Amino acid sequence: MQRTGFNNARVRQANKSIFLSHLWREKQLSKSQLSQLTGLSIPAVSNILAELLSEGLIGHSTEHLSKRGVNSGSYQIPEHGAWTLCMNITPTSIEYQLADAPPAGSGWPSAFAGQRAHSSGPA
Repeated sequence: MQRTGFNNARVRQANKSIFLSHLWREKQLSKSQLSQLTGLSIPAVSNILAELLSEGLIGHSTEHLSKRGVNSGSYQIPEHGAWTLCMNITPTSIEYQLADAPPAGSGWPSAFAGQRAHSSGPA
């Protein structure tokens, strides 16, 4: 098995994925909180957040999460972001569910639609 190292693009992609995971779990975080969670410097965090913002994958709010220090607001996954397709493929069936993150406090479940399709043979 050939192993390859991480180049700058792969490291940046991995860090963006880690940021999105933290934002999904915590719902809203500041730059300093992301820095503490990831172990990255504030300038590195700022660069990654700027990239995620330009791609439309996260949103920025001026809401202050802390009463101390300089505050640049908070970051979160947008309420109406990209759809996610979840699939479970087996030899006899394909199950899928389409999901979107609903607005906070809306009372709507995260799953929008779910379908099941069966095949007669291997997928």
